[in-house]
Amino acid sequence: LQHVLITGASGAIGRALALAYAAPGVTLSLTARDAPRLQETVERCRQRGAAVVSATLDITDTAALMQWVVERDEAMPVDLAIANAGMTSTIGDDGQAEPWSRVEQLFQVNLIGAVASVHPLLERMAQRGKGQIGLMSSLGGYVGMPISPAYNASKAALKVYGAGLRGWLAPRSV
Repeated sequence: LQHVLITGASGAIGRALALAYAAPGVTLSLTARDAPRLQETVERCRQRGAAVVSATLDITDTAALMQWVVERDEAMPVDLAIANAGMTSTIGDDGQAEPWSRVEQLFQVNLIGAVASVHPLLERMAQRGKGQIGLMSSLGGYVGMPISPAYNASKAALKVYGAGLRGWLAPRSV
């Protein structure tokens, strides 16, 4: 792999993914909304020899996100895109329902933002006849747990979206 794009690169999993791919000859395109933590990830990846381009973006700003993804792909074709940015939520100790604002935010980040981060690459990779898409779901996407129904639903939707993409793109070598 020569060009890996990762969203949510300032969090634990995103940083671990970036560091795992960081090596001489690899270009990493990293984004996250936490600028100081993203910069730490960038510096650590550069220490491992990777060329790194980063952008501080909010995954819910889909227009800016999609524009950045296209710009990164035009600069150098993306070989692997990992839609990792996400958030969790649980019902509080008081047993009250998740506030609507939190439910809406979960779907915006975990589903809409994730899909927007890979959507601009689908036809591009298919036309090239190569590429990989990684969508970060969760075990919570398999079972609707009462402690976090909105989180589970957002991850289940992303999992099913990925399964549909696989069926559509696999014959096109993506």
